[in-house]
Amino acid sequence: MTERNSLNKQGFTLVELVVVIGIIGALAVIIIPSIIGYAKKASRKADMETARLIGQCAMQVMLEDPDAEASFYNMHSSSSRKTVTQDGETYDIWLVVRLDGNVNNKSGNSLGGSKWQGVQRETEPFAEAMNEQKNMIQGSNKRNTRNRGDKELLIAPMRSSEFKGKTTDRWFVAYRLDEKGKPTDVIEVWAADSSGTYGSGMSYRLWPSPPEGY
Repeated sequence: MTERNSLNKQGFTLVELVVVIGIIGALAVIIIPSIIGYAKKASRKADMETARLIGQCAMQVMLEDPDAEASFYNMHSSSSRKTVTQDGETYDIWLVVRLDGNVNNKSGNSLGGSKWQGVQRETEPFAEAMNEQKNMIQGSNKRNTRNRGDKELLIAPMRSSEFKGKTTDRWFVAYRLDEKGKPTDVIEVWAADSSGTYGSGMSYRLWPSPPEGY
């Protein structure tokens, strides 16, 4: 038997094994971050689709329910007014309804993810109308999740929990205000941070026109 055949039967030498492990480690350093990045981008893409469905649901409610539309534009408390900035543009919006998208948030998700809620009492009729049309949103995003052992259905679960250091765990439907602070017909869907002031730290507008690179 030749020396080469003898080595082949003995398998890898220690040096060869170290080289192989080094190659695997180097590949892992390159591949694993790429896989993680792809998964995060896919999650953000799913959230943009959810935001689009939420926006379309809100517009349909506005068209079909005059009472809900009147509730939508009820500017009762100035705490619903928020100044936001995205992609270099700063303007004001008026928050109407909210919905938790993650069980790990400030409110503990006590019904927060199973039904829309008015940001103010005066916008509850619009929230109720959104709840009646929730199948528009659940159609492509329905899933059960657990909150402290109790099953609870999230209408619009968020796949992504942050982007560029900003937390996203709550949805808001809002409308844009003009330069004089008057309401416009521009409806927006925002991903927010429930730990913000009054549980409404605005993070990113996901519909229409999500942030660059989202």
